[in-house]
Amino acid sequence: MNPAPKSDSSSARTAAVIQISSDGLYCEVAEARKDDSLKILERLEHPFNFAQDTFSTGKIRYDKVEKTCEVLNGFKKIIQEYRVSRVRTTATTALREASNARFIIDQINAKTHLNVEVLEDAKEKSYIYGQMLDVINRSPRYSKEDLLMAYIGTGSLGIAEFSGGSILFSQNIRIGTLKLFEILGDLQDSYDRFSMIVNEYLSSFKHPIHSLLPLKKVKRLVSCGKEIQMIARLCNAKEKDDFLSISQKAFFDAFEQIKDQTPRQVAEKYKIPETKAQILLPFFGIYRMLLDIIETDSILVIPARLTDALLREMLFKEEAKKKKADLEKTSLLSARNLGERFFYDTGHAQRVETYCLELFDGMKKIHRLGQRPRLMLRVAAILHDAGKYIHLKKHALHSFNIIKDSELPGLTSRELQVVAHVARLHSQEFLDVDNMELGPLTVEESILTAKLLAILRIADALDRSHSEKIDRIGVKAKPEEIRVVVHTARDISLETWAVEKKVDFFEEVFGYKLRLKRGKPDEKPQRTPEG
Repeated sequence: MNPAPKSDSSSARTAAVIQISSDGLYCEVAEARKDDSLKILERLEHPFNFAQDTFSTGKIRYDKVEKTCEVLNGFKKIIQEYRVSRVRTTATTALREASNARFIIDQINAKTHLNVEVLEDAKEKSYIYGQMLDVINRSPRYSKEDLLMAYIGTGSLGIAEFSGGSILFSQNIRIGTLKLFEILGDLQDSYDRFSMIVNEYLSSFKHPIHSLLPLKKVKRLVSCGKEIQMIARLCNAKEKDDFLSISQKAFFDAFEQIKDQTPRQVAEKYKIPETKAQILLPFFGIYRMLLDIIETDSILVIPARLTDALLREMLFKEEAKKKKADLEKTSLLSARNLGERFFYDTGHAQRVETYCLELFDGMKKIHRLGQRPRLMLRVAAILHDAGKYIHLKKHALHSFNIIKDSELPGLTSRELQVVAHVARLHSQEFLDVDNMELGPLTVEESILTAKLLAILRIADALDRSHSEKIDRIGVKAKPEEIRVVVHTARDISLETWAVEKKVDFFEEVFGYKLRLKRGKPDEKPQRTPEG
């Protein structure tokens, strides 16, 4: 690596991202321009196969740490040449799935003084999908179409359904390129038949993907990632606005040229590292599977990088706030779409969500929670009864499983665990803080779960009859008492009884009495949750 020139930019307008990826170490130094674009000052990469260790043995060998730290310290020197003070170091699949990740991170910190942030898979996908949405929604043509978005990483395939400007549904499938290469490692010597073996292995995923998405509406595949950009170059992809377009014919022609070659032959032919050549056949295999599933004559490629998304978040604060708000709306839309798949009671879910918002916002000084818990509460309200489609008697347990095993853009897997536990316990008759059985949740997550659960149980009780008896509610926090004013002209004996059954847990969690008070009937329509 050559010494980098010094920059005259102020440190407030520059930032750097270091990424420890499954296939290498990457570094980008960038400057924020006045037109809100990024100027890349330096882009560095060092091929390094971490994933081979993680996917074959479950952990990263310690002898790789020394070399990793040597490269990272080299990155740091170049970053310092640019006088950049803001540096973010992230890691993805290989480190995320390694059983000894904590020790590797500690050793890297000791030898480089870099604090490594391991991105959850859902968070990584959120950054990528956010970039893809920006590009798609700028397009007069594609923003109006129903699309299948795909992001193939080394450890997993992320797919999402795009319609009407938003993501309606997303799912992560554990068939990434390097993972697939390692799973079928014993068959790599039969390279003349390896492409056929990959295709046969992937065929079992076609039906589940078909059933996940309403693909009859989808006529176009949009993709993102380092590997698909490499394929785009190999296929001489044409530029269309902010996209690269790979024709289906060019894609299959490129596949035919490499399918019977060894990784070394492919690396020599296309002048790429052998570690990248290794994953080309699995990569082609996954895209062949997707092209078999949907009817399209091309693949649209968005040339976006995870490092670019991280840099924009660091350098453009207002844009980052807007993206966060947009992603929260996407989370709610995806939750409602998931509820529709299980034929949930839309009206009841909406009323419970409305009451949850009134309670949450009226109790801010008591619960001391921020916007993320508010979002989690809304998702729990939307999906708390989704399990009734599977079994009425055990619906809360089935709601738990639906939420826990789903993916909602904008929520991490830890946050979904909290939401799932809130749904699981919302209808339990005898509940106190000592018998919640929250399993793997941390102390902080358990307290958060209890607070959200206490609010949801009261909100659910206020619509116990599922019949829209209440015009609206008002919440007033008084010394030692929370007063809920119920505006209605109808008989709410059932709702009052339901609240009394659940009030003990609420009072135990918050240390405040809860009192219902009847208010005057109101002609003003009930507030509908935004988003």
